[in-house]
Amino acid sequence: MSKRLVKVNAPLKKASQEDVNRGWIRISEELRGGISSRAYVEVEANNRKIWCQVLGTPGEHGCVKMSEWYREFLGWTELPVENVHLTLREVGRGCMIKAWSYHPDDIVRVGICLGFISMALGLLSCIFAFVPMIPDRGFWLPTVVAALVSLSVGLVITGIRILISKVPRRV
Repeated sequence: MSKRLVKVNAPLKKASQEDVNRGWIRISEELRGGISSRAYVEVEANNRKIWCQVLGTPGEHGCVKMSEWYREFLGWTELPVENVHLTLREVGRGCMIKAWSYHPDDIVRVGICLGFISMALGLLSCIFAFVPMIPDRGFWLPTVVAALVSLSVGLVITGIRILISKVPRRV
């Protein structure tokens, strides 16, 4: 699947009330340049990036609808904006974790954080469960244990960083 890159110039509107805490932005089908609905995209504007899903704007043409959460991330605090310049890059499902870490709903971000911490703790528990069972603990064992412990700490730090750092900053 080829990843598309689309430049969008359109008016920016406020998201509907039902879309405020959703992890997507709405862009008219004719502006998306072939990017399918529900595709994961990287959105760049004002030298800032977000990752989210993109959907259509039913009943409206030639516009972009974005919640306050994503507008603040991209640097727009006042509405209406006559013409926004966005660059959409289709990223595929591989960036779902990145998109979820930018999600406007706190519960989704906490879930991702706890998932990383759980993976780290699970990895550590496997290490400490199987290390005593290995009869010959030569030089390689401490090296492997240290590497896996470092990986676990990295996963915990990543989870905590996702939780605390993805809050929009006012421009």
